[in-house]
Amino acid sequence: MNSYSSSIIFSSTLSEKTSHTLRGCRLSAIGLLTIGLLSVTATSVLPARAQAIVRNAQAAAAPGKAIQPATTDAYILGRSDEIGIRIYGVPDDFFGVKTFIIPVDGRLNLPWIGQVALDGLTLEEAQAKIANSYGPFIKNPQVTVYLVTPRSLRVTVAGQVQRPGSYTLTPREKGVNAGLVQVGGNPNDWPSVVTAIQAAGGLKQQADLRHVELKRLNSDGTIQETSVDLWALLQGTGSSKDVSLRDGDTILVPLSQALNPSEAQQIAAANFSPDTIAVNIAGEVKAPGAVKIKPNSSLNQAILAAGGFNDPRSNSGYANLIRLNADGSVVNRIIKVDYSNALNEETNPPLRNDDIVLISRRDLAQTSDFLGLLGTVVLGVTNPLNGLLDLFR
Repeated sequence: MNSYSSSIIFSSTLSEKTSHTLRGCRLSAIGLLTIGLLSVTATSVLPARAQAIVRNAQAAAAPGKAIQPATTDAYILGRSDEIGIRIYGVPDDFFGVKTFIIPVDGRLNLPWIGQVALDGLTLEEAQAKIANSYGPFIKNPQVTVYLVTPRSLRVTVAGQVQRPGSYTLTPREKGVNAGLVQVGGNPNDWPSVVTAIQAAGGLKQQADLRHVELKRLNSDGTIQETSVDLWALLQGTGSSKDVSLRDGDTILVPLSQALNPSEAQQIAAANFSPDTIAVNIAGEVKAPGAVKIKPNSSLNQAILAAGGFNDPRSNSGYANLIRLNADGSVVNRIIKVDYSNALNEETNPPLRNDDIVLISRRDLAQTSDFLGLLGTVVLGVTNPLNGLLDLFR
């Protein structure tokens, strides 16, 4: 029996089914015959390699075959995703629209088969499910599902970042493939671990870049945990890479137990660190107040950013460094200031966001201020009339 005869038998059988199951369908028996003919004869005109690919796709889409679980890095469909659906050999206007937007309930209403739930499936799983549904009506349907416009991703960033919390990240381009997501041919257009850290204000100076944790809920309900080595990424060594994110991912940046000054300088210059941090300089400097400095700037640099010591009033030999830790404790260090010292933890420490630096007055300046205050009080006692007149001035 040739392929044309097979299609005739298939189409007549399908027409008998549709006579009582597809009432009101706009497609005629001739249209059904055309779909059956195209489906049966499609593989006969393809190259051998392409035929093998088609046969594998048909086997995966066979009715009753279990859909394979999602791969851990595959894109998971969800509401607000815009997708396109094509069936090989079926006219492009079969669906009536060029693309579909997955609604809140995650179900699409498709011709002949009605509602199909796609929420939580990969693109490959969606293809297999739609093919299964069309199996009774179209001979070996070859379905392609592709992502047109992905939805925004909601991710959580916690730990040693400037502003921990939940963030919405939106891909910047269209054209996402079904595997490791790349947008517009440039993987940097898709939200990644670094993108999320940047959205959270960048890393804190005490962040551990070597053990950043990424937690992902898979479609089968299991949680996948991945360790991301941003330090290796920064150095350009090893096989570490920035990881593409998925909706619902959680990123945890742990606290570093030890960080040497040279590493701190490299981290501060990276694009996942904030551009500036704010520290407060109080006391006897020329321009007291909040100053913006680069991450990992030293105590000496902060003092100079505030105009330097206000000589001769300042006690230019010492500074108080007051720091509020994450656990609520407060550290108050007295540090001897020496502009010749390089960055180091003991005598010229790197500052953190919201640190307070207090430059006290010299003893002579304190004595002078006290005597001035005392003179004002004595004058008010010895000459009360003068003090009374001050009330009306």
